[in-house]
Amino acid sequence: MDQPKVFISVGGTSTPSQEDFVKSIEDRLRSENLIPNTIGRNTFSSDSPLKSIKGLMDECSGILVIALERIYFESGIEKRGSANEITLSTTKLLLPGIKLNQR
Repeated sequence: MDQPKVFISVGGTSTPSQEDFVKSIEDRLRSENLIPNTIGRNTFSSDSPLKSIKGLMDECSGILVIALERIYFESGIEKRGSANEITLSTTKLLLPGIKLNQR
């Protein structure tokens, strides 16, 4: 019987500790006789990214999503100037594609 494949959704790692974490997850899956598959890490395609992801997901028995910190700022204000203004501190954003305007 073939070993089940698991699709891992994870962006590129930015730090050695993030890379170590992702590798430890992959190693744990292998120790459970599962095969981790990630676009750009161990699976490559010349198709469009979404087509590649969908094709790989169709081959897998499960999906694991790893959200890594992308943006960090020590302090800021949400809804600045409004009655609902909130002071933010030690805030991390995990969503890819968000850009902070720096002035």
